[in-house]
Amino acid sequence: MSRSKTIEQAQAELATDLSESFDDPVHSHSDKIEKLATMDYGPKSAFEEGSVVKLNGRLFAIVVSTGKFVFDGNEIIGISTQSPIYAELEGKRDGDAISFNGRELVIEAVA
Repeated sequence: MSRSKTIEQAQAELATDLSESFDDPVHSHSDKIEKLATMDYGPKSAFEEGSVVKLNGRLFAIVVSTGKFVFDGNEIIGISTQSPIYAELEGKRDGDAISFNGRELVIEAVA
C-alpha cells in the first residue's frame, strides 16, 4: 500500500509541476503584452523604460525582452532594464558607441 501511495503522490506532483510549467509561460507572456501595451512611450532624453533606441539601424524598445515584432511599420526588439545590453547603454548619449557581444554598436537616437 505505501509504495502505491508513493507512486500516486509522485504522479500527482508531476502532473502539478507539468501544469505549472505550461501555465507560467502563458502568464509571463500575458504580463509582457500588458506592459508593452501600457508603457508610456513619450519622448525621452535618457535610457529608461519606455525609451526607443536606434542602434546600427535597428530599433529597440526598453520595456521587456521580446523577439522581433512590428509596430507602426517598424521592426522592433524589446529589451528589459535587466538585460546586458541595457547595462551598456546606461549613461550613454546619441552618437556614442558601445561594445556588445564583440560588436561595436553606434547609438543613433534615443526617443
